[in-house]
Amino acid sequence: MATISDYIVFADNASTLVLSSGAGPQGEKTFSATLPASIELNSSNQRPILMFKARTNNGSMNVEVDVNSTNELGLSNFKTEAEQTVHEVVNGQLFQPSVQNHIRFRVVGGDPQASFIVSDVVLWFQRPS
Repeated sequence: MATISDYIVFADNASTLVLSSGAGPQGEKTFSATLPASIELNSSNQRPILMFKARTNNGSMNVEVDVNSTNELGLSNFKTEAEQTVHEVVNGQLFQPSVQNHIRFRVVGGDPQASFIVSDVVLWFQRPS
């Protein structure tokens, strides 16, 4: 069966995260979107790609990215004041079609004065044509 590439936007706006004691609104941000019913998630060759823009201010940050409460990506000592695009092939079995899925960015360490800015969170996937 032929497949085509598609995407869904989880976020288009920028969010700024800072190191805070424990989790909370300053140290984490969750983006949610409902995936379509017809989506290819179970093949090692048809895994989704998580893509987002990120940068830091005033130092480096340690950030974890969770997909539906499962840690999928760690950005250790991430430091760039120039906005960069991050692409990560993710485990498709973490996503569920036809329901809301959640991608959470969480600051877990780094320079106390630093901030992490994330925007344009997009999930690329394949679906039947």
